[in-house]
Amino acid sequence: MRGLGLDYQRAEASSGTDFVRLPAGGYVCRIISATDHPDAKDKDGNLKPYLDIVYDIAEGEHAGYYSDEWGGKNLWAHSVRWYYTTAALGAFKGNMRAVDESNGTSFETSALTGIDERKLAGCLVGMIIGEEEYEGNDGSIKTRLRARYARPAQQIREGRFKQPELKKLDVADPIVPSKPDNFDGDDLPF
Repeated sequence: MRGLGLDYQRAEASSGTDFVRLPAGGYVCRIISATDHPDAKDKDGNLKPYLDIVYDIAEGEHAGYYSDEWGGKNLWAHSVRWYYTTAALGAFKGNMRAVDESNGTSFETSALTGIDERKLAGCLVGMIIGEEEYEGNDGSIKTRLRARYARPAQQIREGRFKQPELKKLDVADPIVPSKPDNFDGDDLPF
């Protein structure tokens, strides 16, 4: 093995057990960045534009939770997509209203003519973060945290929100081979 030099000398020793998972709940968050994806498409090729919102916890005992090196490299863990398709406009308007009520801004009305999404950076917003199941690379069912709803920061501070239930993975029924249309039941190969 080669010598590791000054980087090794400067590194803090870690046992790997210092990780404390953020509990599900309501948090006052600060938007770190907002990126528009106006040409995003779903798996079927349908236009599905969204704002990608990266946030960190701004207040309370977990303030700055994602401000470490891991959080900087894993933005997916603390981001949420705010879609603005025609079908999602009500939810998008609710998200903008939550930002406006948290900051005294007017993004909701600006949406009529266009929002400079970069101006969302630094704004506070309440986020209700819940657990959801997903299938791991090894096929096992695991849980992760996801921002589910945006609310005015004051609602979070006052505890005026409902914690969502665990979002279960939608596991499809196992595929059962169907009988051919011309099957009469007499010619079974076994």
